[in-house]
Amino acid sequence: MYIYLALAGAGLIFFVSSLFHGDGDAHDFHHGGDGHDHDSSDGNGDHGTQFRDFLSLRSIALICLGLGLTGAVMGALGIFGFIVPIIGTAFGVLLAYMSIKAIRFMLKQEATTTSSLDDFNGMNGVVSIEIPADGIGQVCVTSFKGEGRYITARSTDGNSIAADQPIEVVEVVNGELKVRKVQSLPESSSEVLSK
Repeated sequence: MYIYLALAGAGLIFFVSSLFHGDGDAHDFHHGGDGHDHDSSDGNGDHGTQFRDFLSLRSIALICLGLGLTGAVMGALGIFGFIVPIIGTAFGVLLAYMSIKAIRFMLKQEATTTSSLDDFNGMNGVVSIEIPADGIGQVCVTSFKGEGRYITARSTDGNSIAADQPIEVVEVVNGELKVRKVQSLPESSSEVLSK
């Protein structure tokens, strides 16, 4: 029973340590450099990443923690034999799997809160720096998520657009917005942009 308690203690120490200091593995519970979750549940994820996640220090620490806790509880209940490490390992694997899924879920939620340039397509805004004829200026646009940003822009027709002129984003091309003049902003856009 003391071996199981020691195993649970070591697992807990390594798990807590990996939460605060990482485990030296840059892809632990990997969510990709592009800010998107690569879970293969949708059929297009990175299967190698899932395997590496499961073999990370954090996951192994959770497996040891689960095995140790299960072994100690079963020993205290008077259950001994070959079944204890089998059930303990299964519990540890389940604990590690749930941890990977929970962390991936949190990373996915974090990644979806920021707007990409495509989120500004079709939205209204105001020119903040004049857009010269066939040149680049800057606009202030609010995405449908409520995030306001200053982004470089060109006019769709190549004509200049003066500062403070209301615009509509027509498309996003190579990291720039293509915009056109509009007569006025809808009420909801002007309220958000004035904040």
